[in-house]
Amino acid sequence: VFALGADDVFVAVDKWKNARGELPHGTTAQVAALALPDAAYAMLLTSVTTAVAFFGTAICPVGPIVCFAVFCGLLITFDYMMNIFLVFPALCLYDKWLGAGRKNCFISFDWCCGKKTEEENDDNDNGQETTHGSSAVS
Repeated sequence: VFALGADDVFVAVDKWKNARGELPHGTTAQVAALALPDAAYAMLLTSVTTAVAFFGTAICPVGPIVCFAVFCGLLITFDYMMNIFLVFPALCLYDKWLGAGRKNCFISFDWCCGKKTEEENDDNDNGQETTHGSSAVS
């Protein structure tokens, strides 16, 4: 199940990158309209074939095997739905994040060693050095 979910995520991201390559100046909605139907269809085919194989095993007369087959078939079905309802919106948010000029939505060190506030910049322009918590004596 993990491998199928990872494959679905790979397909969605790959289709998104291809669509972004075709529409480099397009909006997130335009890229989504191009990429997501293709990705959803490809993901649907792989998920349906796997789920049908598990549901087909449910005709076995052994009770535990039937329970396992139905459980796995439902798990594959819910895995597809989770990918549709979670991965695609995450790709849209990530594209908007990148469109806003940010390089990476997961790692940002601006709070500690990146951009300074206007007050800190004004202090440095006046010849004052900012310290963190104690006064420096030279």
